[in-house]
Amino acid sequence: MPSESPSVLIANPNGEDAAALGEVLKAVDITLSIDLVKGGTACLEAVSNKSYDLCFINTAFLDLDCFSVLTKIRELKNRPLCILTSDQYDLDIVEKAKLAGVYDCILKPYRPEDIERFMRRLEIKGANFPVLIADDSRVTRRVIFKVLEECNFNLTVSEASSGQLAIALCKKILFRFMFIDYSMPQLNGLEAAKKMLKSCPGSSIVLITATGDPKVQEEAVKAGLAGFLQKPFLPHDIDQLLHSLLGLEQPNIHQEAFLKAIRNDGVFDELQDNLKQNYLLI
Repeated sequence: MPSESPSVLIANPNGEDAAALGEVLKAVDITLSIDLVKGGTACLEAVSNKSYDLCFINTAFLDLDCFSVLTKIRELKNRPLCILTSDQYDLDIVEKAKLAGVYDCILKPYRPEDIERFMRRLEIKGANFPVLIADDSRVTRRVIFKVLEECNFNLTVSEASSGQLAIALCKKILFRFMFIDYSMPQLNGLEAAKKMLKSCPGSSIVLITATGDPKVQEEAVKAGLAGFLQKPFLPHDIDQLLHSLLGLEQPNIHQEAFLKAIRNDGVFDELQDNLKQNYLLI
């Protein structure tokens, strides 16, 4: 948790709704500093002039589209955790929210459990985790770097162009997380990871694969790797993975029960694939 009382911005055109959220926030932590604004323009002005820890953004701004506001906030050096609020969601809104870097989506009536979860996430908001990317392709390393840069965690990223270099770097730097590609020449990612675990037993190594081969995953589990990612992946996929590796509760947008309530059969997977392809073209 920040040393000072967390600072919160509620941006909502509905005064009664904003007040209701403020009451729940104060019930969880009476020391919270809360500012209220009604429009998207006022929200952008507020975050430009003051550093906030949490920003609750309603989907129903009258002056600006909420996603254009979120895009601007994402450009801030010290951006707050952004939570979307609404009376209801559909799958399209949730997927756009993920792509815009929203930390979570919540519905009315506002629940103290959600606020408490956000407070626990704030406890590590200022933490900076050293990370290693190991991939023989410079282009792929750039893509992965971009994805890591846009997730909701602070990461300091180093790069290795081979398994041998990754092993050497592990002996010099204590990485908290390592993302290593399986299909590297000479020494593949799995064999390199086994050697890296000996140098950095406290690190979490994530194997990146193009196919998600279950045999490779089984071998990786036996070797003690922490997780897997199948290409292509997005910043919110990193968020979900890091929540698991850090022992944090998953946001609603990664909870199957929440997604199931708004999912239209046959639409979800197709929309996910389209979003991933569009992201990689940015």
